[in-house]
Amino acid sequence: MALQFILGTAGMDHQQEVVNQIKQQPTQTSAFYLVPNHIKFESEVQVLKHLQENQQETVATSQLQVLSFSRLAWYFLRNHPVYQKQRISATGTNMAIYQIIIDRQADLYLFDQEIHQVGFTEQIAKQITEMQNGNVLPVDLQQLLAGQQLSNDLSDKLHDFVIVYEEYLTRITDRFYDETNILRLLTEYLQTIDLSETDFYIDGFSRFTAVELQLVQTLTQCAHKVVVSLILDHPYPVELPDTTSLFYQPAKTFWQLYHFASDNQIPYLAPITATTPRICPPLMALEQYWITSNTLNAELPASQSLGEEVQVFQADNRYSELMQVATRIRQAVASGKYRYSDVLILTRHLDQYQQFLTPVMNLNLIPFFEDQQKTMADHPLVELISALFAVQTPDKNRRSYRYPDMMRLLKSELLIPVVDGQSMPLEQFRRSVALTENLILKNGYEGYAWLQKEDWPYGTAQTDNNELVVTSKDQVLSEQVNQIRHFIQAILPPFYRKLFKARTNRDAAAILYNFLEANGVLSQLEGWRQTAVDNGSITQANEIEQVVNNLNSLLDEEVMILGEQPFVFDDFWQLLLTGFQNAKYSAIPSTLDQVRISESGIVQTSNRKITFMIGSTDNNMPAQLTNDQLFGGDDDLVQLQEQLTDSQYLGDDSGLQMAGEPYLNYLAFTSSSQQLIFSYCPQDDEEGGSAVISPYVSRIQSFFKIQTQHAPAIPTASEDILPYLGTARATLHHLIQVIQAAYAKDKPLPTAWQMVYQKLRHQPKLLT
Repeated sequence: MALQFILGTAGMDHQQEVVNQIKQQPTQTSAFYLVPNHIKFESEVQVLKHLQENQQETVATSQLQVLSFSRLAWYFLRNHPVYQKQRISATGTNMAIYQIIIDRQADLYLFDQEIHQVGFTEQIAKQITEMQNGNVLPVDLQQLLAGQQLSNDLSDKLHDFVIVYEEYLTRITDRFYDETNILRLLTEYLQTIDLSETDFYIDGFSRFTAVELQLVQTLTQCAHKVVVSLILDHPYPVELPDTTSLFYQPAKTFWQLYHFASDNQIPYLAPITATTPRICPPLMALEQYWITSNTLNAELPASQSLGEEVQVFQADNRYSELMQVATRIRQAVASGKYRYSDVLILTRHLDQYQQFLTPVMNLNLIPFFEDQQKTMADHPLVELISALFAVQTPDKNRRSYRYPDMMRLLKSELLIPVVDGQSMPLEQFRRSVALTENLILKNGYEGYAWLQKEDWPYGTAQTDNNELVVTSKDQVLSEQVNQIRHFIQAILPPFYRKLFKARTNRDAAAILYNFLEANGVLSQLEGWRQTAVDNGSITQANEIEQVVNNLNSLLDEEVMILGEQPFVFDDFWQLLLTGFQNAKYSAIPSTLDQVRISESGIVQTSNRKITFMIGSTDNNMPAQLTNDQLFGGDDDLVQLQEQLTDSQYLGDDSGLQMAGEPYLNYLAFTSSSQQLIFSYCPQDDEEGGSAVISPYVSRIQSFFKIQTQHAPAIPTASEDILPYLGTARATLHHLIQVIQAAYAKDKPLPTAWQMVYQKLRHQPKLLT
């Protein structure tokens, strides 16, 4: 057993050093290369490329496994009885917590009063997960409660939390597989097997949770050798740097593992220094400046020109910002020097750009992959079920069959009338729904109007004798509208009568599922999935399958955990909705050559050449941090952490999180090897709020004398045309803007744009 570190700044090639060590290990020794889960696939591809360098034949890698911690657990425990249990989802956890609070409300001081607050069970579930990751069990909290003087508010919260936490573990452990507990089980298992001919290489982490750290410590005791690669300037064996130090988090990780090895007589091998530069000289200069400018009393390096390798541009709005990024990507790939997979787009909060990303990338024909998993909450199936629980409720004082709820239900296109034994053709259904919507808006139909016997007349005409008659055209339109109304009449009232009579959650789950199946919703989804497969849209097909599987899992958990509890309409629906909001699509890249879009707060692989840091404003860089956890206040965290052991720790307080922002952005700055481009727009939110450039970027600009570029969203005659030349359709968008401006001012079209016009007018696809 032995512990060794690979150290070096982010600009050095750490992975190459790891691969060098793997190549040197004895042939009989197997190796595990452990990385964060979201970069596992790309890391494996990179490692295989490194291993194959200077070798003519295919590399045999049977002795090497590239895994995340969770996949390492699967590797060793896949035949363990725990792995055979049913998985419990985040919603299943919420359901269990809800039931525990109901059952134990007589013993609770606070939680029983908060149970119906939206998001409260989620908050408790997150806190349970943090406690488990922090290696803090209910017995530890009970001892803390019994022996320490805590504030009244914290004492009451902790009292209730201990009851729920302990009960949760009791109920879940025997029945379900709990992801958060699996690393503890893996740690125990590894101590029982022979790892004396196994090496572990750990890369991509700057810190570990308490249970992850315990696992790594166990590996150092049991394995032949553990090598940990850290982005760190030098070893910290004696004392930690100040918490404001740029390298504080990785230094703390080094210190923890170093002292564990020392305390347990584990051989410590001299650290290996990563010395091969991974990034170009201008980015190395930026890295050196960032390190020294964030180090107390350090002398700044000499300023120099960074050329085109580091740029800053300002856009007028977020859509224009993404359009300019997309145009630059297209031009870079068109040059033949780059592939799409060489490009990384980062921002601190990706949701700010979510509504623009797909339209802009598709308009510019750029293949891309978001490693930020998307929620299922916006899927048509969720819209349909949400509408079902809104169209009519047991509350007789609430209006029913309202226009927005009915349109959400119909426009999901999952409930379609059957005509002559076949589903109504989709285009015909859409026309009928559009006519129905027009008539509802005209006459204000809702409530009983949907259920009345008399048909809705679409329109009437007045004869010469002042008589009202229905024309043949209006009669046809009325039939189309009432076909939709009759369909609703036939399926919804029986469903609500059954649902409102449900006694238990088991009954309600069965009624809902049977309704979806009987009315063709599930078969419609299967049809969508098959069409997507036929069209080659594998990602879309997988998403449909995942949504259906998630619905089945949610209803199964509702039955297993809360099945015999009395059915409460609002609670039943809220748990289902929370389940869909928590559920994420499993993102799988459809091709290797894609632009990667991610958030700057998470680790990235080191194989990119160009990084675009969009949204580089003072609101995002540094990030404005919020803490919504149950024990989220700094005072709570301080009181709790002071009583825990060295092997137990919770999340950082807000001060420590803010101190870590320069380090997170440092990793983003050095994420690519050849070019770094910052972009921002003064309009920072949908309400028109203003923002200024990030103080981090402003410092870099000032030191290296980098000018801000600006290309208006609407090009003018005097503007350089290059920032607006992308795909034919994207360029046409800008050409139209220029033509309109020239026409309004009664001026000729600029020469450069005339050339664009002549080029585009010969592309017939643009005319359709």
